[in-house]
Amino acid sequence: MHSDAYSGYVKLAVTTSCLCWAHLRRKFVEALLPEAKQLEGTLVSEGVAYCDKLFELESERNNVWCRKNLYSMFFGHR
Repeated sequence: MHSDAYSGYVKLAVTTSCLCWAHLRRKFVEALLPEAKQLEGTLVSEGVAYCDKLFELESERNNVWCRKNLYSMFFGHR
């Protein structure tokens, strides 16, 4: 079975963890020490920026896919 980081599945022997990017991004943010006032220049900021870039690319891809499908719905082309 494939699952996210849900702790209820930890005891299953046949589980493969598949973290989503949103969970990974949250782990980077949680890794920031409470006393740290600034995020810039840290490994945390690099990890968050990487995840944010992936979210941006995914959004762009989804927008292109939607436009192509709307075009084919109206004009019947694929």
